Amino acid sequence: MCSGRAFVLLPARTIGITTKRDVRLQSSDSSGDEIPELAPAWATIKKYVPPIVTGSWDANDAERDKRPGEAIYNMVFIRIPVIAAGIWFAQFYATGHHFVMDFGFGSGPVEISPLVAAGIVAFMLL
Repeated sequence: MCSGRAFVLLPARTIGITTKRDVRLQSSDSSGDEIPELAPAWATIKKYVPPIVTGSWDANDAERDKRPGEAIYNMVFIRIPVIAAGIWFAQFYATGHHFVMDFGFGSGPVEISPLVAAGIVAFMLL
């Protein structure tokens, strides 16, 4: 049975949350200044997690270091799911299966080449 409630996820900056108590994954407050609590967490993540997962290829990645909340968000919600999908595609092709997709243009299902899938994953990670 559905309760009729819907939850909408919006960035804290969009809806104007300004108190420290209400800030969760936001890396800067309403004035644009960085919240320093996330910097040590990001430094620890960069130290122990491989660059393919963090996206921080350079040890002194100033762009990601400026906004640690955004870097952590990117890693958790973009990079890790893309890596998981890439591993799933590799396992799928390694077992002899073919990935078939129907784009809905009336031409029917089309087999997707492993090179296309690997290219899309590489493009998203670089």
